[in-house]
Amino acid sequence: MSLTYSNLSKRPHVFQRMTGVDVSEFQEIVNRVHPLWETSIESLKKSAGRWSVLKTFEDKVMALLVYYRTYITHEFIGHLFGLHNSNVCRLFKKLEPLMGKRLAIKKDRTLTSDVILKLLADVTEQPIQRPIKNYKRKKTYSGKKKRHTRKVEMIMQDNGKIMSVSHSHGGRKQVLSHLLQVNLLPL
Repeated sequence: MSLTYSNLSKRPHVFQRMTGVDVSEFQEIVNRVHPLWETSIESLKKSAGRWSVLKTFEDKVMALLVYYRTYITHEFIGHLFGLHNSNVCRLFKKLEPLMGKRLAIKKDRTLTSDVILKLLADVTEQPIQRPIKNYKRKKTYSGKKKRHTRKVEMIMQDNGKIMSVSHSHGGRKQVLSHLLQVNLLPL
């Protein structure tokens, strides 16, 4: 089963979480961009060929908004919507400029120096006693420290306020998470 606008719009709360806009805002986006899509080369193509898996224009726009919301790979988007990743790439190359003409799209994936300076991440390794069970030994052995350890990650603001503390992990696992995936909830 693949995602479609007709199925997802029946659940507005889920629709907003996946796309970042509610159903009424989505309809406004579609109404602005659809005339450009109709006059584009894609709609003028009348040759024989396969029909698109994404039959409606709403499905195509929804796929692009889910991509903007999550920045997952084209292959994963293709799996969600029942397309091959090359078809997703071709669709986005045609649809992005049209949406850019009618909407203000901010597609900036870089972290500014201000944001980086406000957050500090540190991982501490604490030595533990060697586990008795063999399968636990592999999970806790840190090659860097040459002993069995547990790791904990802390994220703090530059003023010293602790924003997040992760669960402890075995010494073998890399704990340092990407700053965008960190859940910055106060303790």
